[in-house]
Amino acid sequence: MPNEPRVIADRYEIVELIARGGMSEVFLAQDRRLSRPVAIKILAGELSRDPSFVERFRREAQDAGNLSHANIVSVFDWGQDGDTSFIVMEYIDGRSVRNLIDTRGHLDDIQVAGIGGEIAAALSSAHAAGVVHRDIKPANILISTSGKVKVTDFGIAHASSAGTELTRAGSVMGTATYFSPEQAQGLAVDARSDVYSLGIVLYEMSTGTPPFSGDNPVAIAYQQVQDVVPPPSTRNPAIAAGLEKIILTALEKNPDDRYATADDMRADLLRFRRGDEVIGGVLTATGVNVPTTLTPAVAAVGVGAAGAGAAVARPRQAPRGRNRGTIISISAIIAVLILVLGGLLISRVGSQSSGGRIDVPDVTNLLENAAKSKLESLGFKVTSEQSSSTLPKGQVFAQDPEGGTLLAKGESVNLRVSGGLGKEKVPPVEGKDLETARADLNLAGFKSVEVKEEASETIALGLAIRTTPAAGRSVVITQPITLFVSLGKPKVAVPQIAQGLTLSDAITLLKEAGLTAQAVLQPSDTVAKDRVIATDPPGGTEVDKGSVVKVLMSSGPEPKVPNVVGQTQAAATSTLQAAGFNVTTTTIASDAASLGKVISQTPTSGTATTTGATVTLTIGAGGITTTSSTTTTTVP
Repeated sequence: MPNEPRVIADRYEIVELIARGGMSEVFLAQDRRLSRPVAIKILAGELSRDPSFVERFRREAQDAGNLSHANIVSVFDWGQDGDTSFIVMEYIDGRSVRNLIDTRGHLDDIQVAGIGGEIAAALSSAHAAGVVHRDIKPANILISTSGKVKVTDFGIAHASSAGTELTRAGSVMGTATYFSPEQAQGLAVDARSDVYSLGIVLYEMSTGTPPFSGDNPVAIAYQQVQDVVPPPSTRNPAIAAGLEKIILTALEKNPDDRYATADDMRADLLRFRRGDEVIGGVLTATGVNVPTTLTPAVAAVGVGAAGAGAAVARPRQAPRGRNRGTIISISAIIAVLILVLGGLLISRVGSQSSGGRIDVPDVTNLLENAAKSKLESLGFKVTSEQSSSTLPKGQVFAQDPEGGTLLAKGESVNLRVSGGLGKEKVPPVEGKDLETARADLNLAGFKSVEVKEEASETIALGLAIRTTPAAGRSVVITQPITLFVSLGKPKVAVPQIAQGLTLSDAITLLKEAGLTAQAVLQPSDTVAKDRVIATDPPGGTEVDKGSVVKVLMSSGPEPKVPNVVGQTQAAATSTLQAAGFNVTTTTIASDAASLGKVISQTPTSGTATTTGATVTLTIGAGGITTTSSTTTTTVP
């Protein structure tokens, strides 16, 4: 019939299209089994027949399905229905950050820090599971109507421990406006690449525009590698200095100069929101272009969401049509960048020669790599020595000869480079009590220790969970350390499980909430056999994550005791055993007519009781005046 709804896998009824892209479509659907709305992503028909695309699609479901965090869109199911490959996800009623920026222009500082902190929390959870997102952008960040921030679309995410040919160094995947310099170069990426992308998202939320734009992905990729990030304050003078410092730290070209983890970045965003001084990192000297050795990329194709973050959220207003770029395969971009950068270096070498000697440029205040590149491009040899300084690590604070000196090509220029402040490794404290953990940190030289409490599934109440910065990181000893102490297991609410669901449905809902089901049979006159009556504790009750919840299942109506008065002992016993009851008998004097027959029964006929209950029969014994014997017959 033409109006019959489309149903995927005999379970998911398609309601309407949410978003469409070149590789997939996303629909709002109704889960018929669990009676809830879901978002279902369906791989484009021709791609469903390509094994490599199907495998990427499967891996997306697997990577995202293994993640469980309040700020990550949950993946419930995946599979194939004929030629249709699909992923079933949590449906978020709300809007994307892309839509928010398009409608508002830019957000205020506290909103930016709040949203950014929740994104960082999601990334921290994914990174802890070994998954790097690689495509963080406004379209992939959703905000529900209740204000909850959710990260979605792990379509090109990569399990960092995987050795698969599907994702490897040399493959360039992501969105040019938001990917990191190492992604632009086709290098292997780690969690710090997501930190960079998050920095661009915060930049755009703060200013209304991303730091780099261009007519094509090649131009943008070039800027990601080569150009200095214009400070956000040049586009939004009202931005707070602390937030700008966080953004610029995340956007360092060198991954080693960024926040080492998303958790570190989140901690700084929380400091900013509280009004505390942020830590940030070593910032690149303003105006420095840092030439970077480029590695060619091997072409690769990513399976992304259908267009926007509307993949799992209904947008409240359509975007203005600005396209921040799609997932791209750009080995050609890298080749172009190599040629362009090579040409710049060659022209720089030839432009300043004069009679065999040229002016030595002043490279003080530049970072060491930038200074060396600038001098070597002019034909000078470069030596360097490092010493402690209050200046940022790697910054040149003196040179010999000084800038402006005439020097022949091939001569040496010596640089004096800051080694930064003294650093120590953060000691491991996991599992230690608060006082011991604090003492270990103090002993290592860290005197500023802030204690915070949070729930933990694995660490007992009152013991240390972790530190920020993380254990093993070398940090300046004056840097404050945040010590997280366990509040015990996190609490979760028992889900509302509708009466009449199957045990399988109840187990699924409890498992999604992080709880374990225990079935308990209970008779019911109102609920059909093998259907849910209720849960113990009831829905909405807060319990420890991982707790056992009893699911009361109907065993059907309670059996009623049949009337066997007047029957012979043998007939009565047979009738009661067939009904599921045990039988015990006693005798009493009676007239001849009642000899061997049931005179009375306990419980009486019509009484509701449990299967296996015992019914006592009083049997007539004729002229016998006392109870002569008692026998018990049980159900075989």
